[in-house]
Amino acid sequence: MGKPPSKFVKGASWYDVTREFYWETTLKDVTIGGESIMSGLIESDKAPAVVFDTGTSVLTMPSNYARSALAMLGSKSLTCQDIVDGKGPAVCYHFDGMDDICIKDWYEVGDEGCQANLMDLDLTKEDVFILGQPFFSEFVTTFDIANNKVGVKPVKHLL
Repeated sequence: MGKPPSKFVKGASWYDVTREFYWETTLKDVTIGGESIMSGLIESDKAPAVVFDTGTSVLTMPSNYARSALAMLGSKSLTCQDIVDGKGPAVCYHFDGMDDICIKDWYEVGDEGCQANLMDLDLTKEDVFILGQPFFSEFVTTFDIANNKVGVKPVKHLL
C-alpha cells in the first residue's frame, strides 16, 4: 500500500484508533455552539466513542444525546434563513490530547425547511457517535492501517 500524498499528510491531525477495523476513537465531549450536549448524560461505564464512517450519510448520535442536541438547537430560535446564511452553530467533537473536529455545515435545507443532518442511532450499550457525510464534506481523511490512526485535515487547507 502506498503512502498518502505529502500534501495531505503535512498538517493533518492524527487520531488513535481504539477499536480496530471500526476506525473508532475515544470521545471526550460534543458541543453545539460551545454548549455540551453530554453534560450528565453519559450512561455507559466505557468512554463515548466516535467512528469515522464513509458509508453513513448523516451524523449519528445515541438517542439521549440526539434529543439533547435537537433541544439545544430548538432553544436557539434559528430560522431557515439563518441556516442558509451560515449562522447555525457548529457541532464540535472534542478529544483528549487531540484536535477538536468542528463541522459548520451539518444542516439540510429542503422543500420542507431546514434541519440538522442528524439521526439518532443506538447501536450498542456503549455510546457511539458516527461521523458520516457532513464530516466528509468538510474534511479529508486517510486511514493508516499499519499504525492504527486516522488522519484528518479540513478540505479548505488543501485548496
